[in-house]
Amino acid sequence: MKKTSVIFAYLLGAFCHFSYTTDFYGHRGFSSQHTENTLKSLEKCILLNKKIPEIVGSEIDIRLTSDDKIIVFHDKNINRLANPPSKDLLDIPIEKMTSSQLSQITIGPEHLSIPNLGEIFDLLLQYPTQKLLIELKGPEINLQNQLAIPNRLAEALGLLLKQHKYQALKNRITLISLSLPLLHAINTKELQSIKKMWVVKSKHINGKTLQELEENIFKPAKGLTGIDFEMDLNLFLPLTGTRLNLIELTKNKGFETDAWPHRAKRKDGVLWYPLIKASALESFTTDIYPNAFSKQYAPDLNKIKCAIQKGQFTKNLDKITQFALPYLFEVEQFSIAYYEPSDEDFSHSNPAENPDDKVIKDLNFLKRFSDVIVFSNHYLRDLKPKVTEIIRNKKHNNIIILEQ
Repeated sequence: MKKTSVIFAYLLGAFCHFSYTTDFYGHRGFSSQHTENTLKSLEKCILLNKKIPEIVGSEIDIRLTSDDKIIVFHDKNINRLANPPSKDLLDIPIEKMTSSQLSQITIGPEHLSIPNLGEIFDLLLQYPTQKLLIELKGPEINLQNQLAIPNRLAEALGLLLKQHKYQALKNRITLISLSLPLLHAINTKELQSIKKMWVVKSKHINGKTLQELEENIFKPAKGLTGIDFEMDLNLFLPLTGTRLNLIELTKNKGFETDAWPHRAKRKDGVLWYPLIKASALESFTTDIYPNAFSKQYAPDLNKIKCAIQKGQFTKNLDKITQFALPYLFEVEQFSIAYYEPSDEDFSHSNPAENPDDKVIKDLNFLKRFSDVIVFSNHYLRDLKPKVTEIIRNKKHNNIIILEQ
C-alpha cells in the first residue's frame, strides 16, 4: 500500500485579498485524453479554452533530426510510443534519424503522425490568443559536441521563425530547457526577442539560503525571461531571512514564473489546482483534467492566499495509512482527496479481500475527511459494475471522476 501524504493549511482568521491570476498550459497538449505532442492533442487542448479560459496554451517538446528538421517529440527514441515499433528503428536516437524515417511512423493508440514544428505553428495561427511553451530536447552540451546541436537547433528555429507568416508568433512562444548552457547558446539574433525560461528541479532549491539561491539560480539565469520550477510545497513557504516565498522572490528579481509536477506525480497535479490559483505563480504546466476546473472543485481562494502569505503549511506523512491516498489537501473547512487504489488492490492476490468491497470501504472512510474525492476512471475498468455505478452516480460525497 502506498504511503499517504497529507497537506494541511491552518488559518488564523485574518482576511487577505490578492489579485493573482494563474494561466494553465496543457502538458504535451491534452495528453490525459490524446496521444501526447500530436496535432490532435494540441487542438483539443486549445478548444478547452472556450469553456475554461484559464487554459491559455500547451507545452510541447522538440528535437532536431539528422537532416536538421525540428520534430515534436519528447523521448530520445521511438521505443515507447511507436505503433508498432519498427524493430530496425528501435533504440536509435531521434538525432540520428531523418525526418523521412519519422514521417513513416505512427504513435499512440490513435495511430497519429509525429508532427514537425511548422505544423504546430500553422495550427497556432488559427487561434490568435493561444500560447506555446517549447521545451528544447537533445544531447547535453559538452566538449564532445562543442555546441553543434545547439547551433544547428538555433539555426533551424531561426529559419522557421524568419518566415513571414510566423513572425506574429514570436510574442506567443516561450522556449524552456533544463540546460542553461543550451538556452544561452540559442540566444541568436533571430531568437533574441523570444522569451526563454530555465527549468529548475526542486533538489536545486530546497533548503537553500538566500545567498545560495542568488549564486546558483538568479545570477546564472540573468538574461532569461523566467524560471520554471518543479512543483513543490516549499515554493509557497517563506524563505529563511525574508517574508517572501520563492515564487514571490523570483518575481521580485524580475523573472516570470512557471511550475510543473514531477513525472511520478503528474496525475496528482490536479490536486495543486486550488493552491496554484491562489498563489503568485504566473503559470502552471500540467496534465489537464477539465472537470477539476469546476466550481465543485473551487474552495475560497482567499483562504488559501492567507495561508500562503503566512506560511501556514505543514506535512504529516503518516496521518492516514489505511488506504492508498497520495494526497489530502485541506484548507480550513475545505479538503480535497485524490483516491488512487494501489495495484495490489486489483491483483486478487488475497482472495479473502474483495477489491470492490475495499474500494467502497475506503471511500466511506475518506468521506469523513474530505469535501471532494477525486477518482481516476483508469481504475473503473477493474471494478465490478455495482461499484462503478456507485462511483459514476456520485453517491459518495462529491466524487469527481478524472477521465483518462
